[in-house]
Amino acid sequence: MLAALIQEAKDFLGRRDASASSGGVVVLGDLAVDRFIFGRVERISPEAPVPVLNVESVSDRLGCAANVAANLAALAGPLAGPVEIFGVAGRDAGGELLDSLLRGLGDRVRVRIERDEKRPTTLKTRYLASHHHQLLRVDEESTRPLATETAARLESALAAALRSARVLVVQDYAKGVLRPDWVARLYREAREAGVRVVVDPTPRSPAELYRGADLITPNLEEAEALAGRRIKDRASDAEVEALARELKERLGLREIILTRSARGLTYIPEGGPALHLPTLARAVYDVTGAGDTVVSLLAAALAAGLRVPVACVLATAAAAVVVAKVGTATASNDEIFAALEEWSA
Repeated sequence: MLAALIQEAKDFLGRRDASASSGGVVVLGDLAVDRFIFGRVERISPEAPVPVLNVESVSDRLGCAANVAANLAALAGPLAGPVEIFGVAGRDAGGELLDSLLRGLGDRVRVRIERDEKRPTTLKTRYLASHHHQLLRVDEESTRPLATETAARLESALAAALRSARVLVVQDYAKGVLRPDWVARLYREAREAGVRVVVDPTPRSPAELYRGADLITPNLEEAEALAGRRIKDRASDAEVEALARELKERLGLREIILTRSARGLTYIPEGGPALHLPTLARAVYDVTGAGDTVVSLLAAALAAGLRVPVACVLATAAAAVVVAKVGTATASNDEIFAALEEWSA
């Protein structure tokens, strides 16, 4: 079965006809700038027992829900559909940088950022030595809920965007953008418009925030936290499946995809048996943003009309590409195809 799914994914990526392009994807969530400060460590500080980092380069990249837009923008061919991203930024230098990075993604991405002068733009700064050894992360952010008027503007703009979309991605990092009092309405409006709702959740938010979505994509630790119980280390496929089905039932979901790091992923469909896919990753340098890549590929594939099992294969291949890179990263069609080739060898 796996070989057939991989072949179907490869055949799809090989399509070159323009008419096969993906449908629209709307992205909503917490936006951030990921800053990576690279350098080398040659001594310990005489002031305290900490390393001294000699800075060699700085890289600013899109993070959180903005990284979903970046991943979608990196896709081509039949996966390349229009993207609209919605979120909130501060009226500060970080907001200007975020806006510039998003607009640099190209004409296929439409940017809808609400500005809030009372909250800073989320900035995550990571200090790395020897290119990939992370020494420290510093977060500048606000996690308070959005002001009512800001949420109302977002809701109104999203309602209009859903009329031409096929998939809504909700990327939650618990920074305050998702308010329970309007997210439930958003899910209903999406379903009424025939738009599939895919949510990447966080255990820092209440599980009820995801009730009414079509599909959520937690990792194993997030699923345990959302379900309120743990399962043993290196649990069997059956034990993981039981946890996923429990969470699916509790939140009234149609489907759930539970990512399991080195042990692949488990997909529970609306009806029928579970699908357990092995991992593809060979080298893992940095898992930053890997969840963003997974939900991006799922959304693009579903918007293009692919079956969820095939979308899972594409997402697994893309995740293998990005974890082999340092920092927040994306995967191109060629890189995904090469990963699928390796998987089927």
